Amino acid sequence: ADTFGEAPLVLNEPLQVDITAIADTALLIVPAEPLLALFDRDPRFARRLLTAVCRRLQGLVADFEAATVHDAGERLAAYLDSLGKDTACLPAPKAVIASRLGMTKETLSRLLRTFMDQGLIEVAKREIRILDRARLSAAARSSASSRG
Repeated sequence: ADTFGEAPLVLNEPLQVDITAIADTALLIVPAEPLLALFDRDPRFARRLLTAVCRRLQGLVADFEAATVHDAGERLAAYLDSLGKDTACLPAPKAVIASRLGMTKETLSRLLRTFMDQGLIEVAKREIRILDRARLSAAARSSASSRG
């Protein structure tokens, strides 16, 4: 289960963003007072939630770095490599993934075609099959290493 809205809860401020589900989602709203009381009673719970928030922050920093340092091909290669399986179904529509990676859907499609032509992947709708993980991983860091 994923969470969001921890900062406004702790800071006692309104949520400053809109949230949109991209898949069927069950939403559970937990009132602030019982949750804050649980922090006081159960330090392990507080630590686990803090760990989850810190992991999300690390992910945001990595996304920011990727968007500002790496080119579109590197970002896509790193994303595909991060799926972790040799065959994976994309977890969201291509337009959403393209947006998350800071590119247009057309650029995403063109790069997928390039990776297919290079023998790195096979694509069937939203299913991606990694054919050469070593070369895909190298593509994820190709320009970064050449920049210094």
